[in-house]
Amino acid sequence: MDGKSALKTNWDIRIEYRVADFALRVDQTWTAGITGLVGPSGGGKTTLLELLLGIRGGHTEAKLSGVLRCNEIVLFDSQNKIDMPAGQRGLAWVPQESLLLPHLSVRENILFGCSRVERNSAEKKLAETAKLLGIGHRLDHNPDEISGGESQRCAIARAILSGRRQILLDEPMSALDPARRENLATLLQTLHAECDVSMIIVSHSPAEVERLCDYVIALSPSSPQN
Repeated sequence: MDGKSALKTNWDIRIEYRVADFALRVDQTWTAGITGLVGPSGGGKTTLLELLLGIRGGHTEAKLSGVLRCNEIVLFDSQNKIDMPAGQRGLAWVPQESLLLPHLSVRENILFGCSRVERNSAEKKLAETAKLLGIGHRLDHNPDEISGGESQRCAIARAILSGRRQILLDEPMSALDPARRENLATLLQTLHAECDVSMIIVSHSPAEVERLCDYVIALSPSSPQN
């Protein structure tokens, strides 16, 4: 990373989440540039990202208690009845499915959702970011004309150009072959350094996050206790 001091984020997650026969308990406070979430399917990795983002998946019967903080900003605090709206939390999300809109070009998909002011700023960074991600030659193509790996990189570009400095990625390498997984891992480290963002990355591969991340949290499913 050429000795550059990359962005690190202070996270404080002390929560208990219950829905039906599933319970997620996390009690962690840490500072990291790239955080890894590992664990088996059903262990709560995606659920934790959704709780940070402020989306609950429509589970009206779910119960969330505790505190979520990002850089001393309170995102959620059950005791003090604080629940910041998702759009105000300043977190960007890259889901497993890239969710590109088929009627828009790659360029328009990357810039989608930007306000007029944000768009002017984002357009200036678009060429540089697209080149870094290896999709500069795809900007005027339609989503059905690019590969799955390129779609994923478009979603990452969209997150970076949103201007948010914390990006949550849900298994960004799950659909890639080993060579492309290695390339994307290296790319994420480069983006962390050069685009001044921190990340939380969900993965099923402990070895992958061991190499990529500077802090790792292992989650496992549990049942609620009455």
